[in-house]
Amino acid sequence: MKKRMLFVIFGVFLMASAVFAAPGQQQPKERKPGDKYKIALSNNFMGNDWRQNMIWVTRQVMAKSPYKEKVDLTIVNTDNNPEAQSASIDAMIRQGYDAIVIDCSSPRGLNPVIDRAVKAGIVVVTFDQIADNPNSWNIESDWNYTAEISAKFIAEALGGKGNIVMDRGLPGAPVSLTLYNVAMDIFKQYPDIKVVSEFDGMYAEGPAEQGAAAAITANSKIDVVYSQGYCASIGNAFLNAKRPLPVITGGSYMNDLKFAIENNNPSLHWFSNLTGIGAIAIQTAIDILEGNPPTEKHILLKDAVFYSTRPDLGSKIGVTLHPVKEGYFPDRPPSFAYPVLPSDFPVQLTMDEVVIRQ
Repeated sequence: MKKRMLFVIFGVFLMASAVFAAPGQQQPKERKPGDKYKIALSNNFMGNDWRQNMIWVTRQVMAKSPYKEKVDLTIVNTDNNPEAQSASIDAMIRQGYDAIVIDCSSPRGLNPVIDRAVKAGIVVVTFDQIADNPNSWNIESDWNYTAEISAKFIAEALGGKGNIVMDRGLPGAPVSLTLYNVAMDIFKQYPDIKVVSEFDGMYAEGPAEQGAAAAITANSKIDVVYSQGYCASIGNAFLNAKRPLPVITGGSYMNDLKFAIENNNPSLHWFSNLTGIGAIAIQTAIDILEGNPPTEKHILLKDAVFYSTRPDLGSKIGVTLHPVKEGYFPDRPPSFAYPVLPSDFPVQLTMDEVVIRQ
């Protein structure tokens, strides 16, 4: 097996020496021997491989010791809007959960229901797409850094001049807004870089390919597509249109890395968001319930790794770019990504355990 980089999390497992005093802090609940924590995971979107993998990995982790002995987990998927997700969380509040971990449909749209949960004595941890709420603990990957490296890579690959198509991701999602806004601020520093088209890739293969195809129809020259997900789908749109492949930046599923290798595409692939983040959120909720909360309410995961067919550009943008082949496992499914958990997490999963099975 190829050597993998260790993923280091700052702040998740650094515990305070005394109970952390903060607005909305819950005191540890009394538990009888053998009692399990009743924890719910609220997820607002299942339209891509990452979310499905996140749910699978969470279930796999919770089926192992020590979690199977201490957690009674419920996972609820809702429509991708604050109203539907809030109604579902209100039901969880009435059902008396000890903790609710939330992948949010909106950074602020869930604030009222989060506040109601905290007032009811429930620990709330938001993760991945986090809430802008001081009463919840909020865990996210460093998407500012991912967007910055991607935009700088593009500027170097273009020599500061060219036409860009922007994928806006999932409408309203906090991560999408960060990936878009940070990159756009960097592109504004280059007068000869022009954004000629935009589309909502929805973190899904079909919409990404359709959005790229529409941009191809509307523009005779495209030098870059800044994706928030599936590079291979976007590349296929260009191949189908018999157009030259642009520089593509985006995710690092096996299908994306395979496409880059087979087509020698000048691409950048970020590995920025571990699918084990749902399990990390549950561990954090347990720490809080047991009186050992993290020292910070906002927890930033420093786990980004970048793969590229142009690793030589890394020195120009101040980051190590690993050759694409280092992250590619040809015997794995197209939507596979690994590892899924930081190396110091209490439970680890093998490659085979993270492959979704019916």
